[in-house]
Amino acid sequence: MSNNLPQIVLFQEDEKALNYRYKQNYNIGTNIQVKSLEYDYTDFAKNNKLIGNRVDNNTLYFLHPYKNNVYLNESLGEDYFLEEKLQLYKRAAQLLGAKSISTKVTFKESRTINTDVNGEVKYKVISIEGGTKRKIENSYKNALEISEEFELQDNFDKEKNIKELNDFIQHHNLNHEIGLISLIEARDSSKTGTLLTKRSVKSEITSEYNNLLEVSAKLNSPVFNISGGYKRKLEEVNSLIVEIDFIF
Repeated sequence: MSNNLPQIVLFQEDEKALNYRYKQNYNIGTNIQVKSLEYDYTDFAKNNKLIGNRVDNNTLYFLHPYKNNVYLNESLGEDYFLEEKLQLYKRAAQLLGAKSISTKVTFKESRTINTDVNGEVKYKVISIEGGTKRKIENSYKNALEISEEFELQDNFDKEKNIKELNDFIQHHNLNHEIGLISLIEARDSSKTGTLLTKRSVKSEITSEYNNLLEVSAKLNSPVFNISGGYKRKLEEVNSLIVEIDFIF
């Protein structure tokens, strides 16, 4: 992952971008940058890959959690991030020689994210039970629950693939994915003389996206102009656990 890149970039009209700090010392921290659409965008687009809708005034970009110099327009939303995370695990399954992979999604909690007058982020858990909880959980299940099977080919090279995965972990900010790292290690029989044939891994699949929402919440203030659609995303932030079953 590229060093010293802000997690959140907000494009504003030049005057607003240069002068927002006069608003009562409102501190957005080092993980957020406010840039001028007129004067900063060209260099930003040249130095980074941008994914999503065309930039405009008040456009928010999120730094991709594990791709170098890639920024995502916030309009892509949660679904994009969740699909990227699932693709990561599916790719790992293929490289490690899985015969099949299947997922199960469970709802953990929902909360709102707000900021006070000083820009401090506040959280409040939303009580969701019964039919409402099942409805939310089912909507995610339809999108995220998968069942796939694979067939190894003659050119499969587990040792080479394990090295590729370990390099990817080191260079793409994934050291927090303990379950994935442990899975890779368990498929490396050169160290133990044993070979894993089945495992279930749990991951909070929403963690990266929710973290970006939390960082960006400081922009939900009259000091800045951000879209109503983005503000609504902060009103119900869902945490999901995905259990992934691998059979090798």
